[in-house]
Amino acid sequence: MAVVLRAKEAGLGLDTIRALTAATEPAARRDILRHEAETLRSRIAAARDSLALVECALGCEHDDLTRCPHYRRQVVPESWDRAAPGAG
Repeated sequence: MAVVLRAKEAGLGLDTIRALTAATEPAARRDILRHEAETLRSRIAAARDSLALVECALGCEHDDLTRCPHYRRQVVPESWDRAAPGAG
């Protein structure tokens, strides 16, 4: 039970925990854990991006965030600006 609770705390879903405990080969467990590590890396990167956006908004001196060039760069990546109709 302690293993399940700790795995849940680490962000693993019950299906993943079940697969890990059922895996009899170390290579299979490593594959599952590699996939989970990549998923966690992606979630961490997304959380960092979200935090940067919130911190940018908190530090903005503009009355209207939509007019702040720095905030706009955070919200709309440059490649999206160029692809937008009427851009450029």
